[in-house]
Amino acid sequence: MSQILWANNANTTLAGNVSNVATTATLTPGAGALFPSPGAGQYFVATFVDAATGLLNEIVHVTDVTGDVVTMVRAQEGTTALNWLAGDLFSNLVTAGTLQAFAQTGGTGVRTLASGNINVYVSTAGSDSTGDGTSGNPWATIQHAYNTIQQTYDLGGQYSATINLALAGTYNGGLNAVGPIVGQTSAVAIVGSTGAPTTFVINNSSGSAIVAANGAILSVSGVRISASSSGLVASSQGSSITFASVDFAACGFAQIFANEGTIASAGNYSISNGGGGVHMFAQFGGTISISGETVTLTGTPAFTTFAQAERCATIYAPSNTYSGAATGARYNVEMNAVIETGTAGANPNYFPGNSAGATVAGGQYY
Repeated sequence: MSQILWANNANTTLAGNVSNVATTATLTPGAGALFPSPGAGQYFVATFVDAATGLLNEIVHVTDVTGDVVTMVRAQEGTTALNWLAGDLFSNLVTAGTLQAFAQTGGTGVRTLASGNINVYVSTAGSDSTGDGTSGNPWATIQHAYNTIQQTYDLGGQYSATINLALAGTYNGGLNAVGPIVGQTSAVAIVGSTGAPTTFVINNSSGSAIVAANGAILSVSGVRISASSSGLVASSQGSSITFASVDFAACGFAQIFANEGTIASAGNYSISNGGGGVHMFAQFGGTISISGETVTLTGTPAFTTFAQAERCATIYAPSNTYSGAATGARYNVEMNAVIETGTAGANPNYFPGNSAGATVAGGQYY
């Protein structure tokens, strides 16, 4: 599990503009020393606020501070990656996500030791306030279901937990899973319908759809994913997501994003109804493993890049069958990262796209 760092009264302003896709920002000279200095498996949470109105904000996870330059993971805790200007504020503030990362218990102060597998239900017709998570009285949101399991149960090192989507429809807001479940030994499953995944939609119009952070372990199946930022996100070391029978719709940044964490396929999947900036993006030692799957593309989705790896990350994608077409660069690998395609070798046309891939700055494609 990653460790969250703090510093007292750490706040400053930006020395230059920051675009909505940048992963680094330069602070006012000398201000870098005010903030924590993350090492391996560590980060601190920072908040951008615009100086002009004080109404715009974005939460990021900072994984490195070198001098006055911070390296960060954008659009955390349901916020959206925005463009920021020199003079805008940058502060180490308390956020809901960091508070939720601390162990919490129910009102009695004691979790319930599970005596069997936990199955809970959410529904587009459910209620987080009056529901109880049963099939007859489901909750409304996946986030509420995960939080309740995390705060209520100890899985005892032997039982599983499943969040079932009870009705077809759109489940807004998605899930930001911060930390694992006590006693968890297998992934917390989020299940729609493997026979009709496009009818069970998990959407976040102001952030990422499914995020595993701080050691959370998830599996996702039988759903369509769409988001203004990213679709599936493993955002820290020890965090992981497996997926199968997922249909990826339009995502503003990346449909599959491994930032330090791990994302792996467990079955065939599809891409439809629009593309995104990148289909799969691994960085900062993150790993994406998609092996032996049939990936079906419909509607010629448009990407900037189909597969991108950077900063010592790995994309392992051998023996896949890509059915259908896409536009954009087929791959980009740089800064000592690796994209491995197995027996396809360095085939420049292995990934979907209509323009050549690129290998730069120590990247390897083979």
